[in-house]
Amino acid sequence: MRAAHEGVGLFDHHHQVGEAEEERFLTAPLLEAIGETVDRGEQAILLLNRRGLSTLVVCSSCGAESRCSSCDTSMTYHGRRHLLRCHYCGRSWPLPDRCPACNADALELLGEGTERIEEALSQRLPDLRVDRMDRDTTAGRGGHRKILDRFRSGEIQVLVGTQMVAKGHDFPRVTLVGVLHADASLRLPDFRSGERTFSLLTQVAGRAGRGELPGRVIVQTFVPDHDAIRFALEHDFDGYSRRLLRAREALRYPPFARLAMVRLSHPHEGEVRRAATKFGAAVREAVRARAGSGRQIRLLGPAPSPIQRIANRQRWQMLLLAPDPRTLAAVLDAAHSALMSISRISRLRVAVDVDPQSML
Repeated sequence: MRAAHEGVGLFDHHHQVGEAEEERFLTAPLLEAIGETVDRGEQAILLLNRRGLSTLVVCSSCGAESRCSSCDTSMTYHGRRHLLRCHYCGRSWPLPDRCPACNADALELLGEGTERIEEALSQRLPDLRVDRMDRDTTAGRGGHRKILDRFRSGEIQVLVGTQMVAKGHDFPRVTLVGVLHADASLRLPDFRSGERTFSLLTQVAGRAGRGELPGRVIVQTFVPDHDAIRFALEHDFDGYSRRLLRAREALRYPPFARLAMVRLSHPHEGEVRRAATKFGAAVREAVRARAGSGRQIRLLGPAPSPIQRIANRQRWQMLLLAPDPRTLAAVLDAAHSALMSISRISRLRVAVDVDPQSML
């Protein structure tokens, strides 16, 4: 495998992209490798786990950022439909011509998504037959199959997509895989972000060279020395798992503990904060009551969720870590009356997720 550094492109609101900006994410080594691959009659897959044309719309005059009015998240710009869309609640609206905050004609598109990569490739290599596979292009009935059939037949030379291009596909003519911004998922506030990055890299790398032809993988990242990326480049699952397990054991995180997440949400921040504080106190009392095992049980929080507001609901959460399932269940049972009490609060939603797969 080969690693290259990748930057973030900056685009104006008319979508006219300069060559210098394109080179920050479609690097010279990657473009050269794509050209060589298609000249040999072979195919390539490019992975960018980010949909849309741009990941952020900002005003260069006042600094205002396009954010969802229902969620604490940025809006993503989708160029073909000329829409800003929230990928959490689904709300969307047209991209305005001027900044809603200061009325300046100074909106800029920051970052890149799969749609931007597809468009930029077509501009840089006009004869290239390129297509995109993500949630937007596969929304219709049979959308996945139609794109994959075209790729399998050779009608598509380069397939750009999100993680759905990484798993389970067997195309003998694919000899090049490019991963753009490989470290994006490492920045998520989730203790599993490293292993998920490692898994995604090894999965997509396995799409290259599955037939008789040798394969090549180019990974572009800001942090080539990160364990998840370095061990993936070396195809070293055993080495990465040993390193990861040592860190998890030191922190007493799964698989060396059982984890439960209690998430509460309410339209009003004050209500959910009070409910979370009340339940957290009940859990701590239950932990103290368990003589001998209290030191092995940890409660993290309560605190606002990483994405505090989704669909106009304020979200708080707490994490309970215990050495075994029985202890975890006993503590939750001991706090059950407090849980039932807060569950009766009007419009409050409470969810207890044992062994949660996402911290967001």
